[in-house]
Amino acid sequence: MTNTVIFDIGGVLVPDKTDAINKAVAHSAGISLEKLVELLNPLQEDIIKGILSLLEGYSIVASSLPNYVDHNRLLKNHLYAYSYHNQIFPQVQSLIFQFRKNYRVIGLTNTETEIAEHNERNGLYDNFHKVYTSTGLGLMKPQREIYLAMLEKEKITSQEALFIDDKLANVKGALAVGIPSILYIGFTDLVEQLKQKGIV
Repeated sequence: MTNTVIFDIGGVLVPDKTDAINKAVAHSAGISLEKLVELLNPLQEDIIKGILSLLEGYSIVASSLPNYVDHNRLLKNHLYAYSYHNQIFPQVQSLIFQFRKNYRVIGLTNTETEIAEHNERNGLYDNFHKVYTSTGLGLMKPQREIYLAMLEKEKITSQEALFIDDKLANVKGALAVGIPSILYIGFTDLVEQLKQKGIV
């Protein structure tokens, strides 16, 4: 029986604006979006797991460019772009508040150290009873270990949880460890799927 509902955050509660953020950072670095992505890709897993901070990642990026670029400025522009686009979807927030009356509601998110700190400071994580971040766990979706770690910390079985994420790979990762899951494609569809599962 479900007693815990697990939400992804970026792409579900708030928009996933990775492309817009990368464009802003690339512009401030004076390089193309494609070049920035090429430089960041080898670092991405370490950044998401908290092995590298965003600042450290941007320092590596800046050091590989032919012209001097201040990595602190890259981080500043990243945080500014993230804040600008980080608007909560009110319908999803209302659903979370509704769930909190009868379920434990947690967040499970791939993030970066500075973004996690920003969201903690600005109250985004207060929408949940608890948030587990990739940087805090040193693990990332869709790797099975992150779902198992979350279940262990919550002291629940996979069948007591319901997972909601907008990325198919992450949903498949949760399903692989036995967690019933919903692929988020929009609010109306989410409510319909929740009704089918008897959750709302």
